[in-house]
Amino acid sequence: MKNILGSLFFCIALFANEYSVIFDKHEAFVKEPIHLKLTYFAKNKETIIWVKFAPKATKDFKVVLLKKKTLTTGYENEFLIFPLKEGNLKLPIELTVKRASKQEIQTDILGTGYEQTKIIEGKITSYPIEPLKIFVKKTPKADLYGDFTLHLQLDKTRAKAYEPVYAILTITGTGFDQIPSLHLKTNPKIKILQDKPIQKVEFAPDGAHIRYKISYALITKSSFEIEPLKLKMFDYHTLQTLATPKYQIDVKTVPIQPDKTDNPPKIEPVFHTFEKTFVYIFIFLSGLLSGILLFILLKRVYQKQFEILLAKDEKELLQILAPLPGFEKEKELLNEAISTNKKISLVQIKKKILKELT
Repeated sequence: MKNILGSLFFCIALFANEYSVIFDKHEAFVKEPIHLKLTYFAKNKETIIWVKFAPKATKDFKVVLLKKKTLTTGYENEFLIFPLKEGNLKLPIELTVKRASKQEIQTDILGTGYEQTKIIEGKITSYPIEPLKIFVKKTPKADLYGDFTLHLQLDKTRAKAYEPVYAILTITGTGFDQIPSLHLKTNPKIKILQDKPIQKVEFAPDGAHIRYKISYALITKSSFEIEPLKLKMFDYHTLQTLATPKYQIDVKTVPIQPDKTDNPPKIEPVFHTFEKTFVYIFIFLSGLLSGILLFILLKRVYQKQFEILLAKDEKELLQILAPLPGFEKEKELLNEAISTNKKISLVQIKKKILKELT
């Protein structure tokens, strides 16, 4: 009976106030998550326009909103807080409520038939809330803060020369969302290709749930060792060391086999063969085109000479010479040869005419 009355008294006391501030730690380490729940119990909820209930921004804390919830009795906001320095810290809380009359809110919702140009006039009330007092303890220097696991996975431990060995490094756990830059070390030092890290973070009341993954490709021509990767982790109780195993990678050198065939045919990529064929065709077409262009050019400049040179008989040659001035003697010889069927040296006449034209 006393327990029931005690619980009932707690509820009455809770609702007697207009708000409640609940957080799960009064003491914490630097970068340790603290769950904060802020609840505003609204009287006459239908007159509320908005409620702002949240921690104020400060450089001493990192604040992450987890969720906002509207209750039948008011509003509830949950946050995750990470202290960023040691000492007796104070986190200010802001609670501001804007209210208006039911008539103003109803008019805003339903409208008046005219364009609304004014915002709702209302009353803004700020509640004085005592800052949260948290004693923050110093943490040892570490790479990870929280509870994490470290794992390195290889696709093989034996490879041929210059064959990539792929490695995936993963970090999973819950705590503060800060992952240091990670680099693999080998002995002897070899070429390592590193992919862009993939990090997934989900915030919850117990902290940041983190899954971090990064991929590597290790390439060399001789055997090597992957040195253990060591990270310091503080789980808010003790300082621990996380480490990956040491891996021995055996790389087999593949000797180049000599070609014992006498005068083996030359092996060329198909592209090179096609390239040579294309060059030959291009040269041939270029020469042919150049010859045609040259012939056309010469024909235009020496058109009459070409006509004279290509004349088949005396009659055709006389037709070519007729419009030209001069060459009277040649014209008479050609005319006489045509009329009397007299044989003359057409070649000699052409030479004489061409000589005079040039």
